[in-house]
Amino acid sequence: MGGRAFALALGAMLAAAGSVGWSGAVAPSEAWAALSGVVVAAVAVLLASLFATRVVRPASGQHAAIEAQRLQALLGAGLMVKVVLLAVSFGAMALAGLKFSTLVAFALAFAAAALVLQFVVAFQLSRRLQGSASVIPATPR
Repeated sequence: MGGRAFALALGAMLAAAGSVGWSGAVAPSEAWAALSGVVVAAVAVLLASLFATRVVRPASGQHAAIEAQRLQALLGAGLMVKVVLLAVSFGAMALAGLKFSTLVAFALAFAAAALVLQFVVAFQLSRRLQGSASVIPATPR
């Protein structure tokens, strides 16, 4: 998977979170939490997509449905990686006694960054699979 688009998206997210903090619109602890949220989201998306890009390959012939199911399972597992990392980070910050506004800044930055970065990964996966993918026949139910 090409990393240039991912790096550009991550840079844009870090710049956005940093500019909010440097503008003075939020408290420094909240700016730190927003930057941390972006970094944790990037780690989560990288962990989730690292395995998927190694396992997923273009489907061919009669195995296309199996490959599609494998891809869906991998994307579902990737979602669980993000949820677990968010819960662990959020729990650690709450146990550290951070204020609610700091936790909200972290959660919002994490959600925004995870969404943007996941779109980049999904686009890259679709381009990788598009080249030689075959049509999966519809089965009537």
